[in-house]
Amino acid sequence: MMAPIRKHKTTESSRASACALPTRLFMWAGICFSLSACSAVYPEMKTAVRTPRADIAIEPAPGEDLYYVFFDGAWVPPKNQGGQPWPGGAPDPYAKLIVDDHDVIVTPVESNTREPSWPSQEKENLRIAAGAKVYVELWDSNPMTNQPICRARVRDLSGIREGGNNEIWCDSGARVYVHAEPAHPMLGIGLYYETRGQDGVRVTRVIQDSPAARAGLQGGDRILAIQGKEVAKMDALEVRSAINLNARSGLELDVWFKNGERHIVSLVEGALYPLRGDSLKLQD
Repeated sequence: MMAPIRKHKTTESSRASACALPTRLFMWAGICFSLSACSAVYPEMKTAVRTPRADIAIEPAPGEDLYYVFFDGAWVPPKNQGGQPWPGGAPDPYAKLIVDDHDVIVTPVESNTREPSWPSQEKENLRIAAGAKVYVELWDSNPMTNQPICRARVRDLSGIREGGNNEIWCDSGARVYVHAEPAHPMLGIGLYYETRGQDGVRVTRVIQDSPAARAGLQGGDRILAIQGKEVAKMDALEVRSAINLNARSGLELDVWFKNGERHIVSLVEGALYPLRGDSLKLQD
């Protein structure tokens, strides 16, 4: 006769001890499982954002270092750097915007053309500090070409942003057209978070130049209550609904900041200017 299976009460301390062991497989009551699953995974969520209507004033306006930049196109001379006609009649050009030696924009390759426009290029807000060294480069994707078709300094990006001439000339005779305007806004509070049950809601990151950032919130802060209701008593759907439903009229958060202070923070939907990595798609 088989010995009866004893039931053991699992406590928090015993569960923690088990999770501290190296990952291995166990057979328990005929079920195979791995202790690597002990770590909880909390999906990151983001507060709602929307694109403002074109006819409304946006406050605050974007800072002087915030740009919406892309390439309007280029013109390539009929002959390459060696003075020879391009093989096949034209190069396969792509463009770069380089800020302080970092490639911040690299367009897709547009094949067999001397007048590329790169219609599928990604357009986004960029933060470019005053005094930064900004260059444009134009390349042929042909692997036999080891130098740019064009390289030139952009000396007045802020002037282009204000409507100035956007044609950049190169010594090779090529021309590159850089479009620059004030950063495009969205409306929201700019908060990313995880719901962690009894541990509250953990702020994972905030969008720069957003209402959440202007209120001093940052990754690592904990939200203990929303509109006076403890988040420990709310599931993830209730947390999201409470935040999104009150963002336009006034969102009250009880926040335990990671510096140890605890304050009530009031947020109202406002302008934000998402940058690369904020996972928000801007409209043209």
